[in-house]
Amino acid sequence: MAADDSLSERQREILASLNSSHISVYQVVKLEPGHGLELENVLEGGRAFVHDQALSLSAQKWVILFCRTYPAGPYHFLFSQALH
Repeated sequence: MAADDSLSERQREILASLNSSHISVYQVVKLEPGHGLELENVLEGGRAFVHDQALSLSAQKWVILFCRTYPAGPYHFLFSQALH
């Protein structure tokens, strides 16, 4: 049995999405405390609403994040962020 045989199709899709994401610079353009935040990719353009309840309670509008975002179904999530 291969190592990934124990993963569901959905888990493999999420891992593939995370694997294809890359680090970029994002700016917080909108906060929805308790739900998430809308980020704008400063380097590449485009926006995504990221579902991160904890960060949505501590971040401030216009703060810069150095992170990876990745889609998982209808949602986007952050992976390894740094606030500046």
